[in-house]
Amino acid sequence: MIPKRRVILEANQSAGALLRQLADRLKLDLRIDVDGLRRAGISLDQRILLRVENATIDVLLLEVVGPLRLDVRRDGNVVEIGPAD
Repeated sequence: MIPKRRVILEANQSAGALLRQLADRLKLDLRIDVDGLRRAGISLDQRILLRVENATIDVLLLEVVGPLRLDVRRDGNVVEIGPAD
């Protein structure tokens, strides 16, 4: 189980690179619905400019995927990313 620690993040990079970096740094099992994103016309190559301070991991993930109209679900270390319904 991931502790409810708070993180600070500044980013100006692609959403996919940022998600992979966060997953590596926070030891998350990142699962991305690539086919669902493709069908929805969403690319993780889109750049994100983001500054988040004193946020929980869940809030941080929502801040990253929100602008792209993605859905994020986390259960422990498993994070699933897909198109919003």
